[in-house]
Amino acid sequence: MSKQLCYAACSFGLEAVVARQLEQLGLEEVGARDARVYFRADEEGIARANLWLSAADRVYLVLSEFSAATFEELFQGVKAIAWADYLPKTALFPVLADSVRSTLKSVPDIQSVSKKSGCGGAEKRIWRFLLSGKRRAVSDLCEHFGRSGQRVP
Repeated sequence: MSKQLCYAACSFGLEAVVARQLEQLGLEEVGARDARVYFRADEEGIARANLWLSAADRVYLVLSEFSAATFEELFQGVKAIAWADYLPKTALFPVLADSVRSTLKSVPDIQSVSKKSGCGGAEKRIWRFLLSGKRRAVSDLCEHFGRSGQRVP
């Protein structure tokens, strides 16, 4: 895998701490902006960031950046992402959206358009996402199996 653009989300004021931690991990192109610290890393670097960043909340991959003033532009931008490179064919495709200072105001519409376009882009590879399904926590799944690995009803 080539170097992927990522960012570590953090609380305001902790950007310098997270940037210093990323530099100590040996990651490249570290730069802070508004409660985010951007960096480039390969798979191993992303794993190290997830394990060792104590001041960051989460580490995200930046799959694409584009402006979308209309829902059509949003649809085309999300569709252009190579989802098949990141998600297995059995993956659920939940979309969490927010609208802050945006011309696209309806969060449910943003979620709907993004989900439809993401699944449409994946169909180029002749496979589909499960559009619905119950998401379960790992702890819920563990309750269904005993210590021996046998399924418990």
